[in-house]
Amino acid sequence: MARLAARTDHAAERAEFAVIYTATGAWQLRVRVAVRFWSRWRGLMLSPPLRPDAGLLIPRCASVHTCFMRYALDLVYLDAAGRVVACVPALKPWRANVCRVRGPHHGAAPAALARHCLELAAGTVAALGIRPGDAFAHGYFAPHDGEGGPPRPGGHAAAPTRPRRQRGAAMVEFAVVGPLLTLLGLAVVQYGLLFFAKNQINYATFMAARAGSTGHANVDAIRLAYARNVLALYGGGRSSSELAESLTRAAAEVAEFVEVRLLNPTRESYDDWNDAQLENAYGARAIRHAGLAARDPEAVGTASGQSVHDANLIKLKITHGYRPSVPLVGMVYTRYLQWMDTGNDAAYTRLVNAGRVPIVSHVTLQMQSDPIEGPVESHPGPGNDGSPSDPGDPPRVDTPPPECQTIGCSVPPVPIEPPGGGDGGTCDPATDPNGCRPPGCEMGDPSCDPGCGTSYCCVPPDGQI
Repeated sequence: MARLAARTDHAAERAEFAVIYTATGAWQLRVRVAVRFWSRWRGLMLSPPLRPDAGLLIPRCASVHTCFMRYALDLVYLDAAGRVVACVPALKPWRANVCRVRGPHHGAAPAALARHCLELAAGTVAALGIRPGDAFAHGYFAPHDGEGGPPRPGGHAAAPTRPRRQRGAAMVEFAVVGPLLTLLGLAVVQYGLLFFAKNQINYATFMAARAGSTGHANVDAIRLAYARNVLALYGGGRSSSELAESLTRAAAEVAEFVEVRLLNPTRESYDDWNDAQLENAYGARAIRHAGLAARDPEAVGTASGQSVHDANLIKLKITHGYRPSVPLVGMVYTRYLQWMDTGNDAAYTRLVNAGRVPIVSHVTLQMQSDPIEGPVESHPGPGNDGSPSDPGDPPRVDTPPPECQTIGCSVPPVPIEPPGGGDGGTCDPATDPNGCRPPGCEMGDPSCDPGCGTSYCCVPPDGQI
């Protein structure tokens, strides 16, 4: 006992023999005890899976988490004497578990509580038949029978090794893991809101296309129908006054942050299938919708590459600039989109630079009225000149991610060039045609100092470089 009590923390954390006594027999394990601060904090995070005969004992611990784990664990909670209090099989990664056993259990002392946690490979509890009330024998709880032999059950728990060193360990763990868990939780909430918004936008796009199909493909009617069907994203309402206020907000958002593109009928569709009689009646070129069943579907126009049936399809592409509402995570989303933006779509770039998340929705419907030409797009001839081909992968950026001073890149770092020439790349205001000023910084700007000798000395008033 004297030798056992005098062991150091380092020796205590070496794997030792342990025996767990169950109804199916006595099973020997090699168990490591985590008593030092860093070993308790790390646990099994980022470690390889446990062997079936191995385990980790965490003393004075009645709750665990599996953050940063790549595999499931079996948990066995023990009381102060090493008797099994509760079992938790196959706890998945990124979960947390607290043992809430309160009161006598299987002959244990009254009000026996979970004092320690034994972590085992997933499936060990079922394979060994571990149940509450079973005994766990380890050098931490009882002396050995002999040199190198397995421990025997019974006795009382050994005194905790240097308990004062472990005070506050849970707070330190929370300080490290808590912000990450909070960020992940906020990200899940924001993703849920995005999913709801996407469903609402898909429905509104369908209703907008329906209004266009019955309203002669009028873009103004499409926009109004879309605004009316995204009211839920802008407050909704239970009365006519509340609905009117929400519609006002939705219409303002649609006008500024929603792009509505009428992809079909195209200008070439009207070139091929314009009906002179309808043009005289409507005062603009139009495509006859009536009698499609009696018209030849094999007749294809030379300008559009479409049949009259194709010309009577309304195709919409609506890009909605959704404003993320969850603090911090919304900023992370938009900064990431700004980094990944290839710049090929001006509308997309405008939305992400405005702090919006572009959500795209497509709808194709059969026209239910005569399409009348308005602001339409031009797509001459059949796609790919009539020869289908693989367009390849979409464009992507290959630049490294931006370096940020904060987690949401709310404060971009200001690069500072070293004084002097050479590889430092400093600027001479006397010879530089821009006076060492970044684009958009004019002389007279109070935030501009062309004499600082670098090309980064001018910071726009908004603080963005």
